[in-house]
Parts: sequence; structure tokens; C-alpha cells
Amino acid sequence: MRFIWSVINVAKELDLSRYFAINQQALLESVMEAVTNEELEKNMEGIAGLMPEEKNDEDKDDNMRLVIRRTKSLIHEFYARGITLDEIAEKLNVTPEYLGSQFHKEVGVTFSTYMKEYRIQKAKKLLIGTNLKLYEVAEQVGYATPKYFSKIFKEVTGQFPAEYRKLNK
Repeated sequence: MRFIWSVINVAKELDLSRYFAINQQALLESVMEAVTNEELEKNMEGIAGLMPEEKNDEDKDDNMRLVIRRTKSLIHEFYARGITLDEIAEKLNVTPEYLGSQFHKEVGVTFSTYMKEYRIQKAKKLLIGTNLKLYEVAEQVGYATPKYFSKIFKEVTGQFPAEYRKLNK
């Protein structure tokens, strides 16, 4: 049953509907009606056979861009709570290793570097645009301690958060 839902979800995520139409009800019924393991295996092979074996390079690139775009969207939505590469990979039905390597290839930086830089970008806006205390800014952008936040902020910007605020406000 999980296999079928995985196939359906992957097909939706990768927009494979243009290659084949999945009748979800028929897929579920074909598996539920299988009495023997042989029938189940035959039905599963039929489902797997619906997936296109190869797509051209342009389609693969489009699908990867979609996955990367969705990854960025999830980072932007959940950066404050610290979403991980593993969590995103699970949501997108890909392995963390594959997602990490493709993200680096497409974006030019690692997932963790992108996350760190995005958080610091948000922190800069808070430092300039609000009077929040440093520990409050740290919390709002997903850092548990102000000390660690300050360390990362300096690493990325070359300045401590208080210095940045003072020079840019």
C-alpha cells in the first residue's frame, strides 16, 4: 500500500502526468484484489511499468529544478525551526545524499551553507528593522543561543550582530 502511495506522490511531485495517467482507485483495487503473492507481484510490476524508464535530459533538468525550487521553498518556510536536509528529502521522496549533491550542483553552495546564509540574511533585516534584542533575533532565525548566532553571523558577514546593527541602522 505504501508503495502505491509513494508511486503516486512521486508522479505528482515530478509532474509525470504528461507521460501516463494514474488511476489511483484502480491501482489500489489491483493490489487489494491480489490473493496470492504472485498476483501481488504481478500487479506491482504493472504499476512500476507505468513509470517511464528514461526521460530526455531536458525533462530531467526540469524535474531537478522543481525539486531544488521546492527545497528552497521549504527552507524559506521552515528555517526558523531548523528544517534538515533529511526532512526535506523525505518530503520530496529522494535520498538526502542525492538531494544534497543536486542542490550543491544547481545552487552552487551546500544545503547547510544556503541555510546559514538565508538565516543571516533574515537576521540582518531584523537587526536593522527592529529593536529586538540579540537573543530574540537569534531565536527568530533558528539559533538556540545568542553566542552561536553571533559566531555564525561574524563568520558570514565579518561583523558581530551588534556591530552590524550599529553601522547599518
